[in-house]
Amino acid sequence: MRYLIFGDSLAYGAWDNEGGWVERLKRDAHKQTVDSQGQTKYQVINLGVGGDTSIDILARMENEIKARYSASWPFSTIVSIGVNDSCKTDGQINVDLDQYQENLENIFNIAKRHSNEVYFVDTPPLLGDDVKFKNHGFSDTRVKKYMDVARELSAKKGVKFIEVRDKFDGFDLSGYFAYDSLHPNGSGHEIIYQSVRDAIWPDLE
Repeated sequence: MRYLIFGDSLAYGAWDNEGGWVERLKRDAHKQTVDSQGQTKYQVINLGVGGDTSIDILARMENEIKARYSASWPFSTIVSIGVNDSCKTDGQINVDLDQYQENLENIFNIAKRHSNEVYFVDTPPLLGDDVKFKNHGFSDTRVKKYMDVARELSAKKGVKFIEVRDKFDGFDLSGYFAYDSLHPNGSGHEIIYQSVRDAIWPDLE
């Protein structure tokens, strides 16, 4: 199985000195392949690009999939996108909620055409409801609305929605974020990784 993971800087792994939650999955995939002497073969391919919105993923998705097609490697697709869509740049929402829903439905349709299974990964909370980064403004309240749309659409389209936000409940979030209050640190990425790993490989010890 070849896992294609589409997302933004959270998928890319910023700012975790171990590479982020996707890199952790990649190490697990290698271990399973080696431990089974190649009887079980997994690849994890990180297609996260910092700053991406659903518009960007939709524009590149078909070509990314085509470039990695192999008859001997069936695909599973994992998508995690929405924080940058909900962001305000110079006071304007990057991608409004209705457009995000339409884009995500098209992303799911493409993924389902090429994949055995499709997953959507929820995003962690931001460190505060109003986070500024350069000329960008992020609101955790807005992010939650976008994730609610993703959750409802996943149920409608038969996509497995992986809950992440609630895994941070009860924690002092200041210990789970990098300097910018926007990206998880290593501890935050570890929580996301555990959530995704348990969903896609429930029997992995």
